[in-house]
Amino acid sequence: DNKLLWVESELSTIEIGGEIMIQAIIQDVTEKRIAEEKLKESERILRQQNIELKELDRLKTDFISIAAHDLKTPLISVGGYIDLILLREKDLKDDIKEDLNRVLNNVERLESYINRLLDVMKIDAGKIEIVKKVENIYDIITECLSELEYQISQKEIAINLNIPEDLELVVDRFRITQVFSNILSNAVKFTSNDGIINISVLEENQNFLFKIKDNGKGLTLNEIEKLFGKFVTIGQATESYSAFEKGSGLGLYICKGMIEVHGGKIWVESEG
Repeated sequence: DNKLLWVESELSTIEIGGEIMIQAIIQDVTEKRIAEEKLKESERILRQQNIELKELDRLKTDFISIAAHDLKTPLISVGGYIDLILLREKDLKDDIKEDLNRVLNNVERLESYINRLLDVMKIDAGKIEIVKKVENIYDIITECLSELEYQISQKEIAINLNIPEDLELVVDRFRITQVFSNILSNAVKFTSNDGIINISVLEENQNFLFKIKDNGKGLTLNEIEKLFGKFVTIGQATESYSAFEKGSGLGLYICKGMIEVHGGKIWVESEG
């Protein structure tokens, strides 16, 4: 039927009646060969798709990076002009000043979100650069707490800070400040009124374990598993927070990236 077959043959000699004969064993391997060809074709397609996906990912990263930088430029200009107006125009009406400050706050929030997007791109690309120096960790934490002073006082949260005032570590100050600021902000956000936040550190064999514990509602196992992913938000924010203030879902992903680039680990435990 003119069908093409693939065969494997094995030749050997055999003596029959004093004569040396050649013995051949022939096996039909057509199905095996077809399966191998299909596997090779599948591997080729997968390699090509992988190349295309990497290119798409690169284009996406480049697009977001360029768009983010292009958005930041006018935002900086807008913020600068508003600052200049508030500084120069002393006779502005109070309601106009409030409106301008509201615009300025939104500009700063949007700029912060853009910076987070850029950090995510750097983490994904493995291009986070850090400059380590000896830094006082107690000072970093107290600075972060001072920025949250208004929210802490409004909710009447008690802060128990159990960190040695002379504790110094070799870190990138800007990046570690990002981490503490984000985690402490979350702790304040999800702690109820009259709550307590404990901040402590344990040292063992020159390894330091920082604990930030609040008495908020806690997290479910499902939330814990997703917590450090991109664009993941926890739906336990109180009604007093706007959709923007509930977060972009990037903060803890960035924290994880910053801690890991320092050679550390970050995780969460909850009593539920």
